[in-house]
Parts: sequence; structure tokens; C-alpha cells
Amino acid sequence: MLLIIQTSLNPQSKTAIAAKTLLGEADNLGIQAELLDVRDYDFELCHGGKIESYNTDMQQIHEKVLSADAYVLAYPVYNYSFSGVCKNFIDIFSHDMQGKRCGVMHNSYSVRSFADGYAELSKVLGLHDHVQMILPVVHTMHEDFSEGKILNPKVIDKMKGLLENIS
Repeated sequence: MLLIIQTSLNPQSKTAIAAKTLLGEADNLGIQAELLDVRDYDFELCHGGKIESYNTDMQQIHEKVLSADAYVLAYPVYNYSFSGVCKNFIDIFSHDMQGKRCGVMHNSYSVRSFADGYAELSKVLGLHDHVQMILPVVHTMHEDFSEGKILNPKVIDKMKGLLENIS
């Protein structure tokens, strides 16, 4: 099972729109997938304790992450990097992802602001927990969206490529 992890807290999140679109494309390709949207949980900050010391919602997330075969991390780009919420998720749950495959989908306002975050994320996951990073990276930006939907066919094609490579 593929777990799509949406890590934007913005109520009007374009990252969330992209994650839902990816979920729909997975369904179209017959890939079993689930969307985990951190906005739906009482998502705590990492304090370095064992998972049992976190609230019930965090323990539910832990079970979902453990049971998944592969992941797509969907995050907004802030200050040329992956978001703090995404980093917090990794700090708590990356050991659960150890040795598995992970794709990346990120959203930024423009094309110039996304590359550094992927490089950092690859190092964190690849070196620390031996997570296998899967290409292509799916990048969305402001102009790819209209009326709550992704209209750029190149983005949809990249989503399909990522899904085919990760499944």
C-alpha cells in the first residue's frame, strides 16, 4: 500500500490539492493508496520520546506509516526547503520508513524555489534511514492550479511516472 503524506497545514493548501490529485491518479492506475493529511490529526511536535509518549493520533499515524510499503511525501516549499511540518514528520516517523521507497511531491510559488529542499530531504531520508528515493520528483507551482484543480498535463504525467516507478 502506498501512503501519500500531505504535510501542509494551510486550510487552502495547494499541496493538499496535489496530494488528492495523486491519490486519484493512483486509483486510476489500480494502485492501492491512502492519503494521510496531517491537518486531520492532532499532530504534535517532536520531543524525542518513544511513540508511546505521543498522543493517540500520533500513534495512529505511526501504525499507518509502519504498515505502508511505500510513501510519497507531499510538502510546501518554504525558504527554499521542505517545510518544518514535513521535517517534524520525518523526525518522528522516519524510522518507520526504513528501507522502503519514497517519492516526493512539492509545491512552491515559482520554479526557482524547490531544488534545494529535495536535495536536503534525500540526504536526511537516504543517509539516516536508508529510504530509497524514487524519481521523478513532482513539482507544482502557483500557475498549475485553477479553481482548486491541477490543469497542467505535464504535472499529471509526472504524477503517473512517479506512481509507476514507486509501485
